[in-house]
Amino acid sequence: MSSERIFDGPWEKDDDGWETVPTKNVKYRASDGGIVVVDDTGDYAAIGDGFAFRKCAYHRDGVSVAWEIRDGTPQCLGVMVRASEDAGLRTKDLHAIRLDDIREIVYLTIGIGTFSSNGEDYEMQPRDARKVVAGVRRKVTPALLKRVAEIHRAAPEGRRVAAVKAAFDVHERTALRYIKQAREARYL
Repeated sequence: MSSERIFDGPWEKDDDGWETVPTKNVKYRASDGGIVVVDDTGDYAAIGDGFAFRKCAYHRDGVSVAWEIRDGTPQCLGVMVRASEDAGLRTKDLHAIRLDDIREIVYLTIGIGTFSSNGEDYEMQPRDARKVVAGVRRKVTPALLKRVAEIHRAAPEGRRVAAVKAAFDVHERTALRYIKQAREARYL
């Protein structure tokens, strides 16, 4: 795809005895020095007007972020942060984790494919891929509003908006809109 593939072996053998490059846990070097690990290079999902690997993870400087494309949207499944040997974690270390920036780095690294008018597949130019990643929006569905209601009810009083905001990786304004729509749909 877009970036240098890091192959650290071993080769796999297929049924005919041919050696092949593995398709599981394939590593790519990101432009910022991080590593993107693709779970399975044979597993694609639709994203915007294109397609990309369904599951991947980003690793850099003690930060690991897992991503999966669900319903056409790249979603963060989890973040793991480890302190360096010199110092513990600080609040500013956590504030420095910008999921939108990491998402862009990940999908520019592994690339986003699309199809030409004659059906041939090709990789989008970085400029177009950025637009796809930035433009993919979550659709408000009954399932989403039910999930918003579950999270809202489970959160302690005074932390409900923050819980919805964190669960969906959205701004406060969007979290408030989701809560309002869940109320209007009578899920809350």
